[in-house]
Amino acid sequence: MKDYLVLNYILVSEFEILVGATNRCRWESDMEACGYGGDAFTFVMATLTMKPGYATGTEAKFYTKPGADAEWNLSMKYLYRLFEIAFEIKDSGINEENAREKYYGMCIGKNISQSN
Repeated sequence: MKDYLVLNYILVSEFEILVGATNRCRWESDMEACGYGGDAFTFVMATLTMKPGYATGTEAKFYTKPGADAEWNLSMKYLYRLFEIAFEIKDSGINEENAREKYYGMCIGKNISQSN
């Protein structure tokens, strides 16, 4: 089965938005163990930093490395989508609870016709 990302980390505060993801195997394993998914290892994260009067800062964090595992390629392939989701949260002004309801557990790259 093709691997894909699953959003398992969302943090929304006044000055920062973080959106993180794990892969399908880790998500499914954590869901079987505890039914939550949030404890699955998050290996890619997109962060927006907002300061009044300044441009929105962006930062990507990877907890994997090139050539070490398949997660690197998966992370690089869909990083743009994590940033799009973070900006959607920012632009809509929704709070963390509503962002989690809307995005938590979302699959990214599951298949070609449904890339989010």
